[in-house]
Amino acid sequence: MKDWTFPQTVEFLTSLSGAHYHASAGDKRRGDNLVASHPERALRAFSALYTASVVVSSTTEGGSYLARRGIDPSLAVDHGVRELSSSWGGASLADYCPSEDLDAAGSISRSGGFMFARHRLLFFYLDGGRPVFVQGRCLTPNGTPKELRPRKVRCPVPYNIDVLEHSPDEVWIAEGCIDTLSLRQMGHMAVGIPGVTAWRDEWFSQFDQIPRVIICFDNDDPGQQAAKQLRSQFRLRGKRALIHRPVGVNDVNDHLVRIMERDSNVH
Repeated sequence: MKDWTFPQTVEFLTSLSGAHYHASAGDKRRGDNLVASHPERALRAFSALYTASVVVSSTTEGGSYLARRGIDPSLAVDHGVRELSSSWGGASLADYCPSEDLDAAGSISRSGGFMFARHRLLFFYLDGGRPVFVQGRCLTPNGTPKELRPRKVRCPVPYNIDVLEHSPDEVWIAEGCIDTLSLRQMGHMAVGIPGVTAWRDEWFSQFDQIPRVIICFDNDDPGQQAAKQLRSQFRLRGKRALIHRPVGVNDVNDHLVRIMERDSNVH
C-alpha cells in the first residue's frame, strides 16, 4: 500500500512496538544505553562539574583549540562549552558534590579515577540552561580516545536542544558537538548527538514543530549508513528529511577549517 521496501517496513513496525534499534553488537558492548540508577544525583554532579570548570576564551587552551578549528570561543561559551585547567584532576569536585553523585553521573572510571582528567575540554548538554550531560575532548595531540562520554548514563537530549524551542524552519542534525558548533558557526540552526548510534526514539517528538531536518553525519560508512536510517525514520513519521554529505572532507568541521584557511590566504 505504501510502496515501502522491506527494511523500511521493518523500521516502521519496530517504531510501533517501542523497541530500540542497535546499530551493531559493538554498540551494545560499550554500555552506552545503560541508564543512571540515580538520575537526580547525576544531575547534581553535572551541575557541580559545570561550576568547577571555567569558560573557554581566546587565551585558554580549550578556546585556542576551538579557534584553530574555525569555531569562535565566544560562540562555544553560548553553547555550554567549558574546560578544566591542565593541573586540575577532579579532586576539588569533592567541594561541590559527593563521590556518589559523580559515580551516578558516570564520571568515575573503572579504576576509580576521574573520567575527564585528560579530556578537559567539556561540552555540556544544556536543557533549559541546566547541564544534563557532558562530553569531554582530549587536547593532547594523538591522545586516545579523542572524545569521552560518561559511563552508565544515556544522553537525555541532543546537544543544543534549546534551539528547538524557537521552532526554526530548518534544523541540522550533526554527529558530535564540534560539528554542531561548526554548523552554528556557518549560520545554521543545529543540534548534535554524541555518536551515530546514540539516537533515541523519544527524540523524534521534539522535532514535531520543525518543518525540515537535514542530517549531516561524518563522511564514512558508519556515518552515512546511520544518516540513511535516521532519514527513513523521520520520513516514516511524515517529516521532511534530507542528508547533506560533506564532499571531499571527513566531516563538517574539516569543511569549516578549509573555509577558514581559504579566507586567510585571500587576505
